[in-house]
Amino acid sequence: MTDNSKKIVSKIGLWAAVFTVIFGMAYIIALFATLAGLLKPPWDMAYEVLPSIFLAPSFLVLMIAIHNYVPEERRIWSNIGMAFAIIYTTIVSIVYFTVLSVVLPNMLHGTVDKIYVLNWLPNSFLQNVDGIGYGFMSLATLFSAFAFARIGIELWARRFMIAHGIIIIGVIGSVFIPVFFAIAILWIITFPLFSITLLILFKKAASE
Repeated sequence: MTDNSKKIVSKIGLWAAVFTVIFGMAYIIALFATLAGLLKPPWDMAYEVLPSIFLAPSFLVLMIAIHNYVPEERRIWSNIGMAFAIIYTTIVSIVYFTVLSVVLPNMLHGTVDKIYVLNWLPNSFLQNVDGIGYGFMSLATLFSAFAFARIGIELWARRFMIAHGIIIIGVIGSVFIPVFFAIAILWIITFPLFSITLLILFKKAASE
């Protein structure tokens, strides 16, 4: 890769990381606001889902940037991660668009009985499909982590991405065993750690 190509990749990676952090943190803030009772139904759902639908493509572009940033001999790992990121983006985009365009309007009009199969409730169809989607996000970070070197900022990105990957145990397990939610909720810690680290990594690379 030429120096100019690497700089372009780094700048795209930087902006993808910026938007990933922004939309991810917006979801986390909305989640805490809901738990604190500041947001009431159905607006709690809307404010959590809205940033999430933009998080998906931002994360995908970030994984693509990682794939083009790392050395060719380690791209098998980022290639696998990128494939899982595509699956994640596809699944959750369908889920969130359905929530915003079908579920929310019916809730506002008091006609949720017409779409009871699509109700946004714990262990409902849409929430479980959403869980599978975030399982693929975890797999994307887990495999892409091994594309980074074990030195400097790349080592930290590698560690935090592996940590985010491991929480797939809680994300998928909580669908069947509620106690696993204690692991899944660590998403609010591992996500900022790896996404902010990648932002720093690409910012440094773009300025070199």
